[in-house]
Amino acid sequence: MTTLYLTRHGQTVWNFEKRFQGQLGSPLTEMGVKQAQWLRDRLKSVEFQAIYSSPLSRAYNTASIVKGDRDLRIIKDDRLKEMHFGDWEGKKAEEINKNHKEMFHNLWNNPTEYVSNNGESYKELYDRIIPVIEEIKNKHDGNVLIVAHGIVLAIIMLYVKGRPLKDLWEDTVLPNTSLTIVEAENDKFNIKLYGDVSHHK
Repeated sequence: MTTLYLTRHGQTVWNFEKRFQGQLGSPLTEMGVKQAQWLRDRLKSVEFQAIYSSPLSRAYNTASIVKGDRDLRIIKDDRLKEMHFGDWEGKKAEEINKNHKEMFHNLWNNPTEYVSNNGESYKELYDRIIPVIEEIKNKHDGNVLIVAHGIVLAIIMLYVKGRPLKDLWEDTVLPNTSLTIVEAENDKFNIKLYGDVSHHK
């Protein structure tokens, strides 16, 4: 059995400014670093077989903090990058909603109808994320930490719950450095913990 420890990167400057990050970089804030440290302390007694991370700096830096003094190499996988928002990246949500009201609405309410300007669709995102989750759970027998992004984690949990894409946003975006634990065995998943932030101070 593989036990997946899923978390989102710590708070970034663009999170704080409510800007779309996508595949662009934005550094962790002081709070973001603290959030990662809190999660590190919470997980210090967990023996991980592997640590996987999106290569984007906000995720990789979070993974580096959470890793602590474990003698493990963080495995970067491009497929764990956040959704590519195309022309929206770096822009504030308020501005996007004002200029692209219907598409912005679809992003958060009608996933199957969302069409990006030079970015990814949800279907494209799903098709790149799920294979890496299958590979990880088939390769490892033990605890695995995965550090990724808000929409990436939403897609993973959609898959875990066996829901169709149209139901993606029945749940909200997971908080920064929240902890979700999923047991995976063969084709069955068991959610042990979801979006927990009890380690935040």
